[in-house]
Amino acid sequence: MIASKLFITLGISLCVNAFSLYESGTDKDVSKACDKAMSADIDCNKKAFSFINGGWYGSLDSEALTDAVCTNTCSQSLQDWVTSVSEDCEDKDKAQYGLRIWTGWNATCLKDTKTGRYCNDIIEDFTDVGEDEELPHDELCHPCYVKRLEMYKPSPHALNIKWHEEQLELVHKKCSSSTSTETATLTSSKSEPSGAATTAEASEASQEAKSGSESVMSTETPVQTTSSELTVPSAPNAGAKSGQGVSFGYESLMLLLSMNIFFV
Repeated sequence: MIASKLFITLGISLCVNAFSLYESGTDKDVSKACDKAMSADIDCNKKAFSFINGGWYGSLDSEALTDAVCTNTCSQSLQDWVTSVSEDCEDKDKAQYGLRIWTGWNATCLKDTKTGRYCNDIIEDFTDVGEDEELPHDELCHPCYVKRLEMYKPSPHALNIKWHEEQLELVHKKCSSSTSTETATLTSSKSEPSGAATTAEASEASQEAKSGSESVMSTETPVQTTSSELTVPSAPNAGAKSGQGVSFGYESLMLLLSMNIFFV
């Protein structure tokens, strides 16, 4: 395991609407074109960076924040980043972190066209049920819930694979085929960046299957960079089932920044 350094300095100025996953020049084994593509800014609200943790992406608990994340600019920037890295880097796995954020963006920005509400906010208001209990039929078969289940792809070692499989089976069994997921639509009309990106996504799944549940720290781990050097774990937080939301890695990072401390 290679230890990573986390540098947090006094007075860091953070831009709310852009971040980068890699710092230019840190990976000496890639071409200049690949390095440029990897270190390019992603024009998204920094909250989108938290999607890198993977798992079941829940409500952001703020419509204003969700609106700030779910912009066409962010959507296009993520697509451009993934496409550029997939095309300019020989190792297609370099795009996996952007793909993970893109997946989180799609899950977060899904809307119910009947009400105009974000699907995750609707799902968060669902009835609390136990492990062995079923959701009421109208919630189980809600287009938002059906679509989110179909969109979600747990990693091979996620803790909620069985739950996800059971929920999908239950939906297909109890919900009429006329239940249309067309009433749940993305803020952006595109659901994937490019054909080249799917190769990297498949490679990520393959690597995760080989690594099992082992978490590692890597020098190639994406860093959210502005004027500081920040390193995050390469292994995503295992997905949690509906209602548990996204992990708190990004919030913890911002808390540390506000404390003005220095780690090595």
